[in-house]
Amino acid sequence: MHDRPNELIDAHTHTALAKALFNRSWTLLDVPTRTPEQNDELIATAQASFWHWLQVGTPKHHERAHWLLARCCAAVGRGPQALHHADQCLVSCELHDHGAFDLAFAHEARARALITLGLHEEAIDALDAAALEGAAIASDEDRGWLTENLKSLHAGASV
Repeated sequence: MHDRPNELIDAHTHTALAKALFNRSWTLLDVPTRTPEQNDELIATAQASFWHWLQVGTPKHHERAHWLLARCCAAVGRGPQALHHADQCLVSCELHDHGAFDLAFAHEARARALITLGLHEEAIDALDAAALEGAAIASDEDRGWLTENLKSLHAGASV
């Protein structure tokens, strides 16, 4: 048995697998009513993508992998794990100054996790922080995607 997989998998393969697994996670997130098995696959693919990014990625890759895990965990009702990954995403954004897009979506992930935990007042604060940071996003398309996500979350935070 080999305990150092980096010696078995080259950087190109790690990168290709990280991307493919990230995309598979998105495909599963888009399934309107997932089965329990699909929920398990969703978490497994997001975790596997994260692991591959840990092997070859930059801090921005790691931050975005935490963001994906936060979103996936929230989607399957795993609030504590979602909040952990959202908080790690936010710390990375602040530490590495990844820009308005990533910082806004880190707050969005935190809001999503807090809604999953039933912490609606804190979620509203996170949504406000996401909107504030999002105002500095340069791309109209990216700002629009943030706005769309925040609108959908506001309904859940207002419960």
